[in-house]
Parts: sequence; C-alpha cells; structure tokens
Amino acid sequence: MSSTGCPHLAGYAPLSDEQLTDPFPVWKHAQDTCPVFFAPEFGVWTVTRYEDVVRILEDPETFANGGTLGGHRVPAKYRDEFPDGVWSNSALINRDGEDHKKAKVLAQRAFIPSRVNRMRPAMEVLADELLDPLVERGHGDLMTEFANPFTIGTITRALGLPDADAADIRQVTEDALVILTPGNDDGDPDDGDAGYTTDQLERFDRVVQFNRYLRTVIADKRSAPDEGVISALVHARIDGGQLSDDDVAGMVLEQLIAGNDTAANMIGHAVYYLSRQPELWAAVAGDPALLPRVVEETVRRRSPSKGLFRRATRDVTLGGAEIPAGQLVHVLWAAANTDERQFPDPLSMQLGRENIDTHVGFGRGEHRCLGPLVARLEGVVALGAVFRRLGTVTITEPEPLRYAPALTNVSLMSLQASWG
Repeated sequence: MSSTGCPHLAGYAPLSDEQLTDPFPVWKHAQDTCPVFFAPEFGVWTVTRYEDVVRILEDPETFANGGTLGGHRVPAKYRDEFPDGVWSNSALINRDGEDHKKAKVLAQRAFIPSRVNRMRPAMEVLADELLDPLVERGHGDLMTEFANPFTIGTITRALGLPDADAADIRQVTEDALVILTPGNDDGDPDDGDAGYTTDQLERFDRVVQFNRYLRTVIADKRSAPDEGVISALVHARIDGGQLSDDDVAGMVLEQLIAGNDTAANMIGHAVYYLSRQPELWAAVAGDPALLPRVVEETVRRRSPSKGLFRRATRDVTLGGAEIPAGQLVHVLWAAANTDERQFPDPLSMQLGRENIDTHVGFGRGEHRCLGPLVARLEGVVALGAVFRRLGTVTITEPEPLRYAPALTNVSLMSLQASWG
C-alpha cells in the first residue's frame, strides 16, 4: 500500500466501547491530520471529510458498489444455494451502472409519495399502542419498548408481512449487519466451515432461512397481490421489464435493514439529544412543525448509518492518500456530517442550521437511500407521539450509552427514561 501523507491512524478502534459510544474525537483527529487512512484490521480505506465523502458518492464510476456487501462467501453448506453471498448481487446496493438504474426505477415504484403517505394512519395507531403501557408506568426503555418495535412493526406492515414475523425480522437484521462487517467471513474455502465461530454460523443459518421464507412470500404475492411493498415490487413494470425473485428478495432484505435499525436509532437519538437541551425540547413541544427539522438535524448529528463501502475501480488520490485499484473504501458519511468545515459547531443540535439539507445521512448520488420518505415520516410520527403522550422526558440510562459493535450502523442498545 503506497500513500502520501498519513496512511494509518494511530488509536483508531471503531469497535471499541469507547469509540462506539463517542467516535467524534477520533473522527475530528482524522479530519484534521489524516482524512483518508488505511485500517489494516478491516482491510479498508476509511474516508472522514465531507468533501471527500461527497466526491465518492457522486463518482460511481471510480468508486463502485458492486460486490462490496456480502458478495464474498457463505458457509460451505449454503454456497451452491447462495453463490453470490447471503446479501446477493441482486440487492440495489450491490449494483452499478445501467443495471442499477433500471432496477432502482422499478423499486422506486414501491416508495412513491402517495403510497408512503398511506402508511401514516397505521404508524400513528402503532405509536399510541406502544406508548399506552409506558404512559401508565411513567418510565421504560424507549429503544426496546418503543423505537425498535415501532420501526420493525411499520416496515413489517408496509412490506405486507404478518405482525408475528416482527421479532424474527428484528433478529435477522442484526444478524445481517454482523455478517456484513468486514472480517466476519473467516471460514477457509478449502477447509469446510472450520474458520467460522458458532455465533457466525447461527447468524448465517437465520439469515438464509429468512431468505428462503421470502421466496415463498414472493410467490404468494405474484398470485395474490396486496397493498404491501413486496407486492408492489413483484408487480412493478416499466418498458416491459420486471424484477426477478432474486431482485425482490435482495431489495426486501436491503429495506429491512435500512428501514428498521436506522430509523429506530434516529428516533432514540432525537429524544436523547433534545432532552439534553431543555430549550430545544420546549421549542419543539410548543411547535410540532419543527419535527421535520428535528429529524434532519438528528440524522446529521448522529447518523444512524455510519457509512457503507465502495471499491476503487482505478488507482486514485483522495485526501492526500493514494488508494490502489480494487481496494475497499469505507465511506464514513457519519463523520462527514460532523465535519466542522461543512457544519460549524457540529456536535450541537441546531434546528435553524442553514445548510441542514446538505447532510449525507441518506447518502447521495445514484445510490442515495431508497426509503428516506418512509424514514422521515417514521421520525415525525414517532417523535410527535412522544411529545404528545409523554410530556417532559428525563433520560435515566447510565452513561456512557451502549452500542452494538458494527462498522455500518449506530445501534443503541437501550435508552431508559422517565416522564410525566
């Protein structure tokens, strides 16, 4: 690996408890001294500055998506069934060029504004159902008892899956995130599954079983259409083309992860940060019209998705580092969203921030998130219910907050609070 400037960042340990809880000091240090560096323990180049992240997201020819997530290997017993990996190359996030554009046009038919807006009444009912016992009790865990079941219930119903599947879906999204972390495919292709841990094999088992279950659901939707997103994907047509079962399964898994864990953590962090600034809490309580800006500023301040991966298609110089062709690049848009060069005083919540719409929390360019309309609506509905039903919230969760170990998502384990 050749590079100019600083190719490595001393002290970078993104899965340590300290940096999972508070990655901002090390991100600022990187932005100031070594904005693009190689992390040998993960085999990825890490990009932290806003301008470099935007350059990557807007240059898909140089920084490609294909095969960057889950496309490498699965345990031996599943390789014939899933040659592209558990998260196959059929997922939008693993496609490039015209293939990606055509598939995305079809997929977007399932997320048109009118369809998303029809989700609102069900979201409002679900939020109240989840808050009823919490209002009576006066305290609880706003992640495990509200944000997580709210977002998983919303996406389950939106997809057209039974409510009874919600718990399994929640587990599968966690499993997929762990599997997608570089270094978690340790099995030796010439030595059976000896390199995998028992935990890794169990996670693969659950994701693969769910993938098989999706195929039965897709077949049912082809013969009996309904109002759900899966049915919309199955029956989407443009210029005579349609999505294959592999396409739909890959996109559904993609949406489960994107529309579940990330939205839940956006809701939890919004409550957390607003509760730490009483003047902001009072302002939003008095003017619910501010809720959309709360959602945007929370996504910027603590991006629920830390970032995903791209692969350099050619030798390229970025942020003073020379990245060889073929190398994997970790695009940290969460770091970019707290780059003081773009967002002054980045660790404060400012609902009046003039450039709030320039954050990259939903990505940018061709691979921009498919479901930001759903995520934004979930945030407005859930937070509106919190303000309406709980009144003033006091966080009682012990500091520092605890997070699941993942490179891609910010997964808050719990958020104990009281209210009244």
